[in-house]
Amino acid sequence: MQLNITTDYAVRILVLLGITGRVTSSGEIAEEMMIPANYVPNIIKKLRDRGLVNAKYGPKGGYELSKEPDAIPLLAVIETMEGAIRINRCNAEEGLCSKDADIHGAVKDVYQDIQDKIESTFAVKTIADIIAKSAKSVK
Repeated sequence: MQLNITTDYAVRILVLLGITGRVTSSGEIAEEMMIPANYVPNIIKKLRDRGLVNAKYGPKGGYELSKEPDAIPLLAVIETMEGAIRINRCNAEEGLCSKDADIHGAVKDVYQDIQDKIESTFAVKTIADIIAKSAKSVK
């Protein structure tokens, strides 16, 4: 399992907005986070639709967090950008895997245990946790 680069960009965008604590332009976001400028609007739209970012319009417009950084779990960001995390298709939907094989239940149970641990870890880690570990101070 590997997260898409756009998910990494989304996390970096939220971290920067949390660090600045102010309305930040898409150009500044792209420059500070070394994200291609053409990616930023599409990523921001998804984050805005999920209620993680607010847009401010006008000459001094840009984006800001809609919540405190400690109220934004990484799981919400990942699900926004990637959809649900599934390490195996058998855990995604009923009917995708053969239920007749004796070993299937044991394999599915192990995968589900791993799935639950991944999700719970991403659910407790927040944007604030990353900000706290960041040496970057942009204000």
